[in-house]
Amino acid sequence: MDSHMENGCPPAALQQILNQLQVFQDQILRLERERAAAAINHENQIGALQQQVANLAAGLRSFTPSHNSTHIPTHNDHSALGPLNALAIANDDDPGSALEDHGFPDHSHSPDPGDTEIPPIPPSVMYNSFDDLFNFLQSWARANGAAFVKKSGSNRREFNGTKIATHWLLLCDRGGSRPSRGLGHRQTSTQKTDCPVRVCASATKRNNWQWTYKASGVHNHPRSHDPSAHSIHRRRTEGQRALASELFELGSLPAREMAAAIKERSEGPAFFRVKDIYNDRHRLRVEKQCQTPRGSRARKGAVPDHGLATEESGQTFLSAPQPHESIGEA
Repeated sequence: MDSHMENGCPPAALQQILNQLQVFQDQILRLERERAAAAINHENQIGALQQQVANLAAGLRSFTPSHNSTHIPTHNDHSALGPLNALAIANDDDPGSALEDHGFPDHSHSPDPGDTEIPPIPPSVMYNSFDDLFNFLQSWARANGAAFVKKSGSNRREFNGTKIATHWLLLCDRGGSRPSRGLGHRQTSTQKTDCPVRVCASATKRNNWQWTYKASGVHNHPRSHDPSAHSIHRRRTEGQRALASELFELGSLPAREMAAAIKERSEGPAFFRVKDIYNDRHRLRVEKQCQTPRGSRARKGAVPDHGLATEESGQTFLSAPQPHESIGEA
């Protein structure tokens, strides 16, 4: 008897299985060829679209009407920031970004329309020191699109031979009236909204000189989209200022690259902007010039020291001192 019959599989059935197997293999090969062809087609389509985008971008850059010399900045084009006017750059009361400073609104961090209200300040607990209390409130405000500044300290008491204030008044940094628009006043940008929010912090004998606070008022402005919108959140730490000084000594490193390097190597908050590093670099340059004999003689007729940014005053270079920000700390 035939061997195939002995195994229980007639020759006709075996041949049918082999034929079906060949059909499946042919289908697999056909599908693989179609997939390869489709991939090549997709790559060609992507390449064509990329070329069209490049052509449109080139045409847009070349479009410069005679009545409007529009400049299209590239990702590494620092000329888009315009001239480095120290007075304009240093206006610390202007929380606008570099794009906003030059007429280009920044929509990269636009807040959710349904999430623009600043929530109420949480109830107070006991704090061992005013610094602990202030750091908590500032961290909470930073996370909720706001910021606080110290207005005044009072009711000083002596502790361990040192008199310290046992009462502090804190204000929203948007508090205060907008500057007058009358004749003779220089027009400056500001985001003051006369916000009524205030926090009274105090330490009393009844509480064993531990600190508590009471908040009042409701914010009359939306939450900010980023902590960098508040000058007090943009202040550099001691380590960041030291690193900026080291990078400045290396030579003509652009401020944008300095800012990126400082943020990369910073351990703490780094919400400062490129224009803040411009100001720091300008201050370092002035200090270096004043250290030379020629610079010392020229300093007699230069801008007085109180106009420069210092860590004690917390003001940006050449900015007008603000009473409620002069004692604020980041």
